[in-house]
Amino acid sequence: MIEHPNALIPAGAERDLAQTLEGFRRGKALLREQDFAVHDVIVDGDRAAVRATWRGVVGASAGPFREGQELLAHVAAILSVAHGAIIRHETFDCYEPFATAPVS
Repeated sequence: MIEHPNALIPAGAERDLAQTLEGFRRGKALLREQDFAVHDVIVDGDRAAVRATWRGVVGASAGPFREGQELLAHVAAILSVAHGAIIRHETFDCYEPFATAPVS
């Protein structure tokens, strides 16, 4: 998975499957709810482009985030598929501005 620089990951990141799954687990533990609204999917052979909106609500105060805070990102992703499985996911996440609480 390639995550281009964004408000949460300023330097961007490249992760293998194990690292990606661990990141999903950490994110799920932080959030009390999250959802995706898929707006467009364009398929060309073994590749797909997706435009979506992601929304998450922080479940418990942690680091710079506070319980109940809503995060919103506009997402564009390019997926490559082989044998029915996603083998590459490149994402461009554009987060709406959000306030961060002082770290104590």
